[in-house]
Amino acid sequence: MELDSKLFSLNRETHTYAAEASTLGIPPGHHPESVTIVIGQPSLCAKLDFRFQATEKDVSGEDIAGWRYVNNAGTSVLIIND
Repeated sequence: MELDSKLFSLNRETHTYAAEASTLGIPPGHHPESVTIVIGQPSLCAKLDFRFQATEKDVSGEDIAGWRYVNNAGTSVLIIND
């Protein structure tokens, strides 16, 4: 699934892109197996590929808070299950 970097907030300290699933057009409770974030304009862009790492739970351990994706460069993506 290719996603525009403009849909994400980037935390530069943790190297994490984060966005709510509804903003990305992902139905509640579902997640893609991998994501690609497109940075820049279509004619001149960079693509970062991420693979699914883990489902994150809320503090109760009962509800899905989101899904974590990682790449080999140490950057991650968090898709928040809203």
